[in-house]
Amino acid sequence: SINYTQKGSITLGLNRSGGNIIFTVEDTGVGINDEDKTKLFTQGGRGKESSKINVNSTGYGLVFVKSVAEAHHGSVRADSLGTGKGSTFTMELPAGK
Repeated sequence: SINYTQKGSITLGLNRSGGNIIFTVEDTGVGINDEDKTKLFTQGGRGKESSKINVNSTGYGLVFVKSVAEAHHGSVRADSLGTGKGSTFTMELPAGK
């Protein structure tokens, strides 16, 4: 989010819901269009707008995050209303006993 939010804000959240810990990162950055959403958590998956903002991105950050979440029996997702409308990334992990 830091690399894709040139102005505006980034908000972090940490909550517990039932047996899960929920970590969120919400930004007012470049946003994600529907086409790019399908590529986000894949190897080398970079969106058109993101590659204009962060030219040094390899496209492997979110696939790494996904593999860590899944290794801990959790999940990760990205939501956005579209280009220029920011994004919210949510990771859910089991809280354990």
